[in-house]
Amino acid sequence: IRLSLVGSEMCIRDRGRSYKMVDVEKCPYIEYKIQGISGIVAKEEKSFCVKDDLIIQIELKQEGLEITGLKVLLKEDSVIDEQVKQTIRRKIERFLVNLYGNPNVYVSKFSMGILQIFNPNSKKAQYEFSSTLVISAECSCAIQCNADYFKEMYEKQVPEDKADEVYPLLFSTMRIDDIFVRYLMQYEILLGQVTNEHTQKEVTDYIKKVYNPANKDRQIGFQLTRRPRRKYKEDDLTYNRNLLGHGDIEKAVSEEKIRQLSRSIMDVLWFSLWNKAE
Repeated sequence: IRLSLVGSEMCIRDRGRSYKMVDVEKCPYIEYKIQGISGIVAKEEKSFCVKDDLIIQIELKQEGLEITGLKVLLKEDSVIDEQVKQTIRRKIERFLVNLYGNPNVYVSKFSMGILQIFNPNSKKAQYEFSSTLVISAECSCAIQCNADYFKEMYEKQVPEDKADEVYPLLFSTMRIDDIFVRYLMQYEILLGQVTNEHTQKEVTDYIKKVYNPANKDRQIGFQLTRRPRRKYKEDDLTYNRNLLGHGDIEKAVSEEKIRQLSRSIMDVLWFSLWNKAE
């Protein structure tokens, strides 16, 4: 299946045969307002077509260096009921988690809500509006990506049986405002992904023997454990997790430090998910 957009019309081709043109301005859609995703924006083209049983196109909304919304166009005969809303939301959650896997993306004070629904095939009101209010967060820089990159991130999925569990877990971490709590939850997810016995030593071994050798540009450091009468080294993620988890008041960890480590732990977590099957 190939999708191409010409003006406000979309042509769907399958094995060389052209179907009728679809007027995207008449298609049902759900528009989401998003807060708290920074570090990545689209270049000139903000829309991309996808292969999906419900969705035909997604349009990115952005202000400055942040993604502030998504307009999700559905197939022209779709009726948006509660089940469809839930299905589309799960698809968008997966897409946003995939974006979060990009090492340039930061998430802070994240929220997502429906701003507007256009439902022309419904017997009820065609338009639904929300009073969702989004306050823009600060961002100093962002990478610019082609629409094809966002298309790839929409269609990408963790190659394992636990995908239905992993995506909701990762999305739930995005919604945690307290960066310290988010970090501790991310570490627990990492424990579940890279260990057999649920031990911190296995995390440290994984970073040392698997992650660091494969990621020369994003190395995780090591430092001597603070446990009494012990001389081994812990990776930075584990070391700082223990400072937070044990409530160590002698060596406080700054919010900015944990925010950086939260980004690093997401890098390790995402790497482990995509390399687990290999």
